[in-house]
This record gives sequence, C-alpha cells and structure tokens, in this order.
Amino acid sequence: MATVEVTVCDMCHQMGKQTQTFTIEGAGMLATLDLCPEDAAPLLRLQEAAPKPEVGAGVRGRPRARETFAATTMEEIDALKASGKA
Repeated sequence: MATVEVTVCDMCHQMGKQTQTFTIEGAGMLATLDLCPEDAAPLLRLQEAAPKPEVGAGVRGRPRARETFAATTMEEIDALKASGKA
C-alpha cells in the first residue's frame, strides 16, 4: 500500500505551496506550524528584529571535567584470552 504525505500551510490551508516548519514556545506551550512564505513573513521579520546573542554568551559556570576512559585494543584482548585471564 502506498502512502502519500501532503503538507499544507496551517494558516491558509493552500496545497501546492512550499512550506517552512516553525516551532514556537511561550506561555508554557509549544506549537509547531507549517507556513507558506506569505504567512511566515511576520515570523521571519520578528526573527530578524530579535537581538542576536553575544558570541560566547550562554550558561556560565564551572567548566565540566573531561570524561576519560580506558580503551583496550584488540591485541590486548587477544593476549588476555590467550593467557586465560579473560
């Protein structure tokens, strides 16, 4: 059985238009919208007008410790097997 998937603009409901997916979060809610270029224009203008984050801005705090682990090579595994310790 064949499956056909059609994406339409969530605002104007017109088929055949290219859409872009937007995820909007606010007021404790999350919304995902597929919008055609005409209906996406206000969101794109808001995005362009929004202040850009400073380079290096983000969560400040103690740097995380580097995680380390011991790696065993295949030769070491074979040697352990041969010696009967594995």
